[in-house]
Amino acid sequence: MRDIMLSVCVVSYNHENYIAECLDHLLSQKTDFRIEILVGDDCSTDNTLKIVKEGYANRVTIVDRSKNLGLCRNMYDLFMHAKGKYIYLMNGDDYLYSDETFQKQVDF
Repeated sequence: MRDIMLSVCVVSYNHENYIAECLDHLLSQKTDFRIEILVGDDCSTDNTLKIVKEGYANRVTIVDRSKNLGLCRNMYDLFMHAKGKYIYLMNGDDYLYSDETFQKQVDF
């Protein structure tokens, strides 16, 4: 099995209206290398975590916080969990326009 080339770290807090679109865009990326997607939910008070667990749990690594860490500590902890050679940071309300974004960036 090949090593993970890219770790995509998704920091999220109360992104229930956006998280599915974000993860769908990440999962649709066309690459010739392995990626991992880590979602750090920072104690959302909406349905963000439920959406991720019910729709994506078998395709992403969920880092469920027991207390709110804030953006910077959430991001740093995700970086520490990352196994890829490269790290790509996303927010739970971001999405990508192209399904070749990761391939082009790693190739460059």
